Parts: sequence; C-alpha cells; structure tokens
Amino acid sequence: MTSTDHDDPAARIDAAIIVAGGEGRRLGLDKPEQTVGGRRLLDAALDAVAGAAVVVVGPPRTVPPGVLLTRESPGGAGPLAAVAAGLDALPAAARTIAVLAADLPEVDRGTVGALAALRARTGAPVALAEDPAGRIQYLLAVWDARALRSALAGVGDPTGRPLRTIVGADAPRLRSAVTDVDTPEDLRIARHSPAAVRRTLRRALPVLPARPGPTVDGARTLLRGPVRVALHPSGDETAAGPVAALLAGVGAHVARGPHLADTPEAFAAALRQDEADVVAIIGATGRGAAGRLREALAEAGATLLVDGVDVRPGGSILVATVPGGAVVLGLGGDPMAALLGTALLGRPVCETMTGAVSRPEDLVSLADPNPDPRWRMLPAEPDGAGRWHVPGSVATGHLRGAVDHRAILLVPPLARTGDLVERLA
Repeated sequence: MTSTDHDDPAARIDAAIIVAGGEGRRLGLDKPEQTVGGRRLLDAALDAVAGAAVVVVGPPRTVPPGVLLTRESPGGAGPLAAVAAGLDALPAAARTIAVLAADLPEVDRGTVGALAALRARTGAPVALAEDPAGRIQYLLAVWDARALRSALAGVGDPTGRPLRTIVGADAPRLRSAVTDVDTPEDLRIARHSPAAVRRTLRRALPVLPARPGPTVDGARTLLRGPVRVALHPSGDETAAGPVAALLAGVGAHVARGPHLADTPEAFAAALRQDEADVVAIIGATGRGAAGRLREALAEAGATLLVDGVDVRPGGSILVATVPGGAVVLGLGGDPMAALLGTALLGRPVCETMTGAVSRPEDLVSLADPNPDPRWRMLPAEPDGAGRWHVPGSVATGHLRGAVDHRAILLVPPLARTGDLVERLA
C-alpha cells in the first residue's frame, strides 16, 4: 500500500491503472513519451502512484521493474476498454484504485491522496478531479475497487465507450490545478509552466564543487556555496538593487557589475567571468534588436535551459549554461518583470547549485480570484483575516506596484478566493 503526502490513512491507494494509449490524434505525437520539465508524461503518472501495484495499459513502453504492462483488445478500443484491461491485470485484493492518464504533466501524490481522502470521506464509489475551468477529468480519479468492478460488469462490451458511462452524475469532485495535454499548444504551455521550468533547472543545472570547510569536533567538513552572482543591468538600472536583495535573501553572494553597453563585445565579456558562478543580466532577453544576450549565448555555444516562462508579468526569463563558464540568468528589462523573475527562479538556481534540499512551498490563502487563464506573479498584502490581497493588474515599467507590499505570490490560472498559492518572497 502506498501513502501519499497526506497523513490521513484514508488518503491511500493500493493499486493504480495508468492509461497510456498514446495515439494523441490532436497532438500528433505519442503523448506518454513527451517530456515536460525533463520528465516523461508517463513518469509523472508513475511518480504520482509510486509504491502501489501499478499496471500501464497501452503499447510496449519502458517502465520500472514491478510495473505491469497490458493492452486493451483490440488496441485503441478507448479509455473504458483500457480501464477494464487494467483492472483484469491488477491483484484481486486491491481495494482502492487510482485511475489516471499518462498526459497529466503536474499530477502528483498529493492530488491522488486528496482524491482518495475525498472518496473515503463521502463513501462514494469514485472521486473525480476537475481542472481549473471546471472540466471533469475522468482519467484522474480514485475508485473503490468493488464499485469499479461492478460498474464495468454492468457495461458489457466497453469498446468505444466513454468513461463517463460508468460515473454517476453525483460523483464528488476535487478541484485541482492539474490539466491534461491534448494539443501542441497544451504541450507548449506545460513545458513553460513555472513548475516545469523549475523542475528543468533542478535536473540540469551544475552543482558547485565542494571545498574544505571548518573543522568541527575534530572532523573535517565540506561546503558548497554561497553561489557567487555577478549582476549587470543592460538598460533601466532601477531594478538592480531590489534584484540583488532578493538574490542575497536566498543565500547568494552578489557583486554589482557595470552597466553593459549595447554591443556584442560587452555581453561576450560579461559571460567570461572567472569569479562568478552565475551571471545575472537585467534586460536584453528579447529578440531582434533587443537580443544581445541571445547573440552572446549563441556565440559562446551555450545550452539554453529556459527560454521564457508562461507567467505574467515577469515571464521573459532565460537560463543557460556556458561551456566552461557560468550559469546565465537573463531577466526581463522592465523593473517589475526583473524583480518577479528573480523571485521565481532565484531560489531554485541557488538551491540546485549548492546541492541543497528544496524548500517546501510556502503556501498562503488567496483573498482575490485570478480570472486569467494564465499563471500570474503579483505583489501581495495580508488582509488581516488570514488571506492575501493581490492587485488586478500591475505595471511592469516601474517598481511602484511593489511598494508597501509584503510578499510576491505565484497565482495559478483561474484561482479562486481561498485557494492556497505559493508565496515566492
């Protein structure tokens, strides 16, 4: 039996069916094999149910030892047929079964656990997830095993039948930030989401070499860090001080460098710094005439790890590694965009490069809804009643919007009042 991030014994599953057919007609690709944040969509599903008895339904794929593979008959007979085939392959002793698709980039143990707890609390046959827009995710659900067997037995031939055939209209739902990938645009958005970008950095950034530290009780110690950051503005210098303060706040040692002239030579020289682990440049992350940083990175043979984040404002961010050189953090040129971009990626960059354990998310309750279907980063102020207010919009051309605000929040698409959101700084 596997427990999830919840301590509640009810928030547990002992088996899982992962539907991984992969046809992806609208996407035009084999969905389960696509990567988001350096991880296959199939692996996202496997991670979410790790420890349970798991069967993957679909064509042959690489799976961890102990995970079963089976196929609905005929192949491509639809999700209900796939679930039936998966159920046949699971141990008969299974009592609580997660059913999920291999096209959910950010599904996790917490979501599966919350569904299991909801089903146990209500006594319902199944608990379903719904996405931020209120669409039911039939392939993100937790079932009572006996109820699932009974429902499938009552269908007869499942070929070509939709999953909603076996789900009652009164099934309890859990609102979740998890969305699926159906189209090329869905995949693009998923790959540029804040979570995927931060996961990419944690997988791809170099770790600083350890160096001798002080002797403690006769034992030698080894240290990594602090990360040495050389910070250069290339346009408006207003944000340099606040950006430096944010980086110092996550443990970096920041040296303020000169303003970079708008020449290829100036940017090339900035990338060649022996005394810096990270070169942070404010501005010049655009394309065309504003693309000096991109030109310098291309000339240096850099590997671009992050090219924009799907969040507003502050999503104009580049992260690259230069062969034999520093990590490059390119921030938006508008002062507020630079500040917000630093709040989003400064901590994961420093944590990863020092080999530190990632800090758990600092979650707070939202006082104002986000009607935008995109992620947003916004300055916030407590309302005195346990929630945090955010403005409806924020100007990026100056830092006035950050004055008298105590935090920066990362607000999910279509977030509602009372939702828990991440406090970045």
